[in-house]
Amino acid sequence: MHAPLVLDLRDADAAFGNKAAGLARLIAAGLPVPSGFAIATSVFEQVAGPLKLADLDVAGHLLDAAARRIEEAQVPAELANVLRAHLRELGAQVIVRSSSSIEDGARSGGAGVFESSEAVPNELDRVWHAIRAVWTSALAPAAIAYARGRADSLRLGVIVQQFVAGERVTVYTRSPTGTDELVIQRGDTLVRTPRVQIPSDLENHHAVIQALRAERVIGVPADVELVQVHAREAAPDRVVETWVVQARPIVIAPPRAVMTPPPPIVLAPLQDGRVWTWDVTHNPDPLSPAQAHLVATASSLGVCLHELRTCGGYLYASPRPDAHPRVSLQASTDELVGRFHEVERAVREVIFARADGSVAHAVALYCGAFYPLWSLSLSPIVGELKQRAKGGPAGVRPSSIEATIAACARGELAFDQVVDHIGAVSPTWDVATPTFRERPELLRQAIALVEPAPRPQHADDIATVAADLAERDDLLFARAQWMVRSALLALADARGISRDEICWLPIDELAQLDADTAKRKAAGARAAFARAAAWQMPLVVGAPPSSDTCSTDEPCRETLQGVGTGGRVTGRVVRFASLAAAVLASPGDVVVVRAVTPALAVFVGRCAALVSETGGLLDHGAALARELGITCVVGCRDAWTSLDDNDTVDVDGDAGTVTRR
Repeated sequence: MHAPLVLDLRDADAAFGNKAAGLARLIAAGLPVPSGFAIATSVFEQVAGPLKLADLDVAGHLLDAAARRIEEAQVPAELANVLRAHLRELGAQVIVRSSSSIEDGARSGGAGVFESSEAVPNELDRVWHAIRAVWTSALAPAAIAYARGRADSLRLGVIVQQFVAGERVTVYTRSPTGTDELVIQRGDTLVRTPRVQIPSDLENHHAVIQALRAERVIGVPADVELVQVHAREAAPDRVVETWVVQARPIVIAPPRAVMTPPPPIVLAPLQDGRVWTWDVTHNPDPLSPAQAHLVATASSLGVCLHELRTCGGYLYASPRPDAHPRVSLQASTDELVGRFHEVERAVREVIFARADGSVAHAVALYCGAFYPLWSLSLSPIVGELKQRAKGGPAGVRPSSIEATIAACARGELAFDQVVDHIGAVSPTWDVATPTFRERPELLRQAIALVEPAPRPQHADDIATVAADLAERDDLLFARAQWMVRSALLALADARGISRDEICWLPIDELAQLDADTAKRKAAGARAAFARAAAWQMPLVVGAPPSSDTCSTDEPCRETLQGVGTGGRVTGRVVRFASLAAAVLASPGDVVVVRAVTPALAVFVGRCAALVSETGGLLDHGAALARELGITCVVGCRDAWTSLDDNDTVDVDGDAGTVTRR
């Protein structure tokens, strides 16, 4: 006997996805749930074909083929009459929603990851179109990224329900911040109420009563979505019906390990009477042994404006009083731009001049030839031009990663050209981190996220020029890093050492290491990295103590207020104008956006924090950020306009504050 492909919602089980099974339990408990039916996850597999997530990493064409099969699929003959019969039981309009095996669970809520329709006319053709749209949403980059690690294959059921017109309300039966209170969100309005005190106003009273009933059914604190229908004429503010449309566990990531100060001996090398500053904006994590070797070698040669030291793996810098830029920063803007391009050509000659491909030669080129050009010429020019721009807004930056991805999405660049231009970039400035050249699927996902738009107009004001040269500067640095990393990978292949281990070994000992010794040493280095990652490093060592009070010489630190969840973190600001650039978020980034979407929360899952000008604490994007363990502050007015890229900020999720240092 074949398992049913379509069932009344009250009879749905896990074969129809977690959301459908959860609604069936609510109906059985007597809660008011709009009537409807569910389509089994096996129908998606029948139409789209089997999709193993492991295969999608290396064969993106499988997604394209599945999307075409879904787009061209007609209603299966065995479903047509069944769907018509179920639709006759519903009203003039229906909603079509996802119900996957990785939604609405105790460990994965998946808020907003998959598609749900607005009101759809109750006609088979229109409903079938909406069903296919839900299925296609499972093939979106964000959905794939979220599903990976939570399931072996893509499986997606569908729910079709009677559409109920009314006000959308979300109730958390316990606060996501951990306090013993109810939280109710209507639009941008957030109301908090102690659990022992049911709200007296009728709207919230009804919503809370139904939410608490749903909590009892699922057995844990619940995220409950409701629709409230109001009287139309005599008393438009009076609630006449409250429907439960979804109830899922509130998923909160395990608390992050408490940061502790490093042992005093770790900071001893910095206590020499000078002021040392942690390079948290570029290297918020401990460096790999390979990167630390590059830093130490370059610093010992005296080819940079700062002396560099790694303490406990963290990078600190102190100005060299005897070091000066090799360019005249008094030159005109046009002269500085021209000089930048001259040095840029010299740098490109260095980083493409790998005569023998050996690690020793790559390190020598990096530290002895590239680094002085970059540190003493390119970076000072970019810094001076940014000073002259006086913080003015920059226009489009043609050299940027985001512009390159957008150009490919418009068909102006082939994918191979994208890889050639930005493939050397990785999410961190450490040679141990794989580049986008090694993970092209990330670039394909980023391109897929770009919304079609005409090419923006290029501007040549000083702020835009400075910003674009900064992008070119970063790309050159990434190319130099890749020069070393590719030599290390080639050595790993030749010596039978794992590619994942080679950068965690002392570069000056590579010639003597066999595979077994390499494995042990790499494991030890990774363990040291993990220990150091739990240290709360000081931003500055050697500076006189500062007062928290404001003086006439030092303005007060600016604090922005929103609502949020998560602990307190410090990081550098990275503003994302579009989702396409989100794959570039690194662990120390505080990502600032106009709005937090579920797709954004998935792609920046490694960042320090998310800050948004808009949105509510219980919205899907914020809920997913909380599930992923990301400190998140939403509804933070002026965050996008008042914060600048590379600002260092403290984000306190529980207090809902963002403070610029």
